[in-house]
Amino acid sequence: MLPGPTDATSAAHNAALRINVYRGFLAAYPELKAEDVLKPAGLEALRGDGVACIEHFSDVIQNNVGNVGQLDTLFQPLSEVPEVWHQHFRENTAGLVAAVAPVLVMQGTADTVINPNSTDEYVARACSFDDAVVQYTKYQGATHQTIPNVAEQEYLGWIADRFAGRPAPSNCA
Repeated sequence: MLPGPTDATSAAHNAALRINVYRGFLAAYPELKAEDVLKPAGLEALRGDGVACIEHFSDVIQNNVGNVGQLDTLFQPLSEVPEVWHQHFRENTAGLVAAVAPVLVMQGTADTVINPNSTDEYVARACSFDDAVVQYTKYQGATHQTIPNVAEQEYLGWIADRFAGRPAPSNCA
């Protein structure tokens, strides 16, 4: 077996994604402080984020802290993260403002990267606006890695219809 995460749903891969999200928030909101969300090992990892692909970055995290059960050395407990971070998390939650274009959402029920419940909640928020155009399809048994193949016919047809000028379908209730 090769070193590093065994798949894209490993704890090390999720840690790499989390650090990447924090890097984006730090770029978008200069008043935020990295040490509010990251412990010293996480700050070190942050310096390595963005210089390699996410898979390599997650391998590095796995090899440095994951293999010895120390992923908790990367992050401050969320309960100790200052409110300003939580405020920005809420502000950036998808579906809190009306979409300006039709939205297609496809979710695998076996996805362990994007929790299907989170997608259900997003779609409910997105559909709550007047004139919302959201087409949501769940694919039974599909994972984060298999959904692009399983759903290909739907999304290619949906995109082609947009370019052809056909109105977007919506299954908002």
